Amino acid sequence: MLQHNWCFKFSLIGMVSIAAALPQTSRAWSEIFPSSTIQVQDQDGDYHNQPGTATSISYEDARFTKSSGTETFQMVGSLRQKRIERRYNDDYSSSTSRRWQANVLFNSPSSGVTIHQLFNGSAGPHVLITAQSASGGSVKAYNLTSSSTTIATGVYGVTFKLESKNWNTGSIQLLINGSLKLSGSRRSGTYYTKYGLYNPNAAQSIKFSSIHIYQ
Repeated sequence: MLQHNWCFKFSLIGMVSIAAALPQTSRAWSEIFPSSTIQVQDQDGDYHNQPGTATSISYEDARFTKSSGTETFQMVGSLRQKRIERRYNDDYSSSTSRRWQANVLFNSPSSGVTIHQLFNGSAGPHVLITAQSASGGSVKAYNLTSSSTTIATGVYGVTFKLESKNWNTGSIQLLINGSLKLSGSRRSGTYYTKYGLYNPNAAQSIKFSSIHIYQ
């Protein structure tokens, strides 16, 4: 009996050691369902926010539809609006990790528009993910490292999985189709999550599907 107890204790110690050695990407996540707001902002800064439960929005040059799990954000006309984005009410502190993912599809002429933000509370946006026209449609990350970094190319008309992980251990990771593309440091303070269209320079649309958020 004593021998069995020692074997059991050894097994537990081994399990703890293995768990401690697992890479950061292997943690278990729980999906959450925070409320949200669809933010519509004019070029002069005025907001005309809409409920996050809306399935169709048309405000001047800003458009939004949700159908069969696909969300389409669009700017038309003379671009009198600078933003139509979903802002999750998921504000979280430094003790919390957060993961967001979605399948993304955009086409020409998308260039320079921000499609996903990790917002650093009152300090403003930290990480900005943008759609670019270079290399047959590309995705570029700003502010996570000392210089902007292209994390995907050749994506015009191609659906890809975009994923961000904001770890309570102090790092942020960006992934494309499940592959880690860029890592950087998390800042102090609270964060919340946004995606959609921000600061477009041409009439365009972008689609998000299979959208999930975890902690």
